[in-house]
Amino acid sequence: MDAPSPDSGMRTRGVTLVELLLVIVLVALLAAIALPRFAGWRDRQAARVGAARVATVLERGRSAAVRLGGPVEVEHRAGAFAITALLDTGAVVHLLGGLPPGVQVTGLDRAIRFGADGLGVGASNRTVVVQAGAQQRQVIVSRLGRVR
Repeated sequence: MDAPSPDSGMRTRGVTLVELLLVIVLVALLAAIALPRFAGWRDRQAARVGAARVATVLERGRSAAVRLGGPVEVEHRAGAFAITALLDTGAVVHLLGGLPPGVQVTGLDRAIRFGADGLGVGASNRTVVVQAGAQQRQVIVSRLGRVR
């Protein structure tokens, strides 16, 4: 059988340069719309994970104070969390991991202290701010020692 002539209306397989450029432009347009939304989502997730981590460490510190029957301090230093039990025999420090990359915490520059009864020691509520990019989350420790 003979090959079809160019006039017969049959095309060879493949794409033209115009079709390829159109697809590239459409993909670039969709990426330009989606990437900023993805970056915001990533920051929200990192702030949420960081706040959950801070709340967990504070709850562990509070429960350690009750369990040990003495004051316990929780602070963030040198990129890691420290729970310090202030016992009569001396201070016992338990270091825990830090926060996810790109997450910063403020409000834990001064230690948060829990008494032997689990109550917060200090004049008022303490607020810890966890920030990732433009997203912020707050963790509040009440005078009663509750973490929310």
